[in-house]
Amino acid sequence: MSFSGSVSDGSVVDDESLSTDKQRVQRETSKAKRGIIYLSTIPPYMNVTKVREIFGQFGELGRVYLQPADTGREVGNKKRKPAKHFTEGWVEFKRKKVAKFVAQTLNNTQIGGRKKSKFYDHIWCIKYLPRLQETN
Repeated sequence: MSFSGSVSDGSVVDDESLSTDKQRVQRETSKAKRGIIYLSTIPPYMNVTKVREIFGQFGELGRVYLQPADTGREVGNKKRKPAKHFTEGWVEFKRKKVAKFVAQTLNNTQIGGRKKSKFYDHIWCIKYLPRLQETN
C-alpha cells in the first residue's frame, strides 16, 4: 500500500520512496567499521594538512591527530607558535579496508617522491591498529 502526500511546495511525495531513502541513509550512517593507522614517525615540517592531503588520496578520512613534540617552552607562554615538528600520529579512515590497504602498501616506503621534496629522505613507518574501539 502506498500513500502519496503533498508537501508545502505543492509537489507530491511517495511514502515508499521516503522509506527507502531513509533506509539508505541509515545504512550509510550506521556504525561502519572505521580503520585507524598509527604513524610512528612524522618528518619535520609535516603538518595535519599535508597528512590529510597524502592519505586523502586513498579514501575518505575521519580524524587526524599528530602529537606535537615537546619544545621545552614555558606553560604560561600565551603567544604560542604552531608546532613545526610532531613525534607521532593517528589517522582514521571511514573504511577499515582502506586503512589496512594504506598500512600495507605505504609501510617502509619513501614519503617524498621528488628529490627536491622536504620529505624525500624520510620513510613511512605505518601500522594498522586492529580491534580499536571508538569512543564518543
